[in-house]
Amino acid sequence: MNILVMGAGAIGSVFGGFLAKAGHTVTLIGRPRHMEAITQDGLRITGIWGDHTVRNLSALTSLPHESDGDLILLTVKSYQTEAAMEEVRRTHPGNAPVLSLQNGLGNVEAVASAVGAYRTLGGRVIFGAEIPKPGTVKVTVIADAVAIGPIRGSDFPFDKAEEIARAIDGTGIPCRAVHEIERFIWGKVLYNVALNAPAAILGINYGKLLEAEVTKELMGEIIGEAFAVA
Repeated sequence: MNILVMGAGAIGSVFGGFLAKAGHTVTLIGRPRHMEAITQDGLRITGIWGDHTVRNLSALTSLPHESDGDLILLTVKSYQTEAAMEEVRRTHPGNAPVLSLQNGLGNVEAVASAVGAYRTLGGRVIFGAEIPKPGTVKVTVIADAVAIGPIRGSDFPFDKAEEIARAIDGTGIPCRAVHEIERFIWGKVLYNVALNAPAAILGINYGKLLEAEVTKELMGEIIGEAFAVA
């Protein structure tokens, strides 16, 4: 497949790198220092999935004005989604699916608003990655396979979602197609609100939160508040 990764930070670079390593044609769009390092020395991926250097990548800082590809992976921050999708809508007006692999709520709705539900896939990513230095990404942890699927009310063919999931899974990134992707997106929101802020405030990792009753109780209260808001 011909794949564009829009917002190739840590997570986007992992997806793009493994897809390119598996033989797909991949273009990364990201920040200058990271893209320049990849162009010069290739993308190095380290961590729990091994040590790889991927050189068959295009690394750019803005979207190319060219014909549609087969798949667009959206990995920008949530506050950048609308601007990114306006650019995608303008430069890639064809039928390539847009797969949101982002944290938070509202992203798939913004994608569907820009290009139509028939081109929109939601995704739940629950592995961790970081950029130790430009040109290098490290995969740090995984809790479950990536889940992707059509959004509610869409006529996006499920067998196409399964085909994309198989392509990603075939690179070494565990991935499966699911119905009701919104359930998985909401689940990741609850996961994040219960873990991210307490761990950051206390200066500890996720595992430490489960070692004391007081932090486990705090996590339960946070999830209860999130349900109340929802």
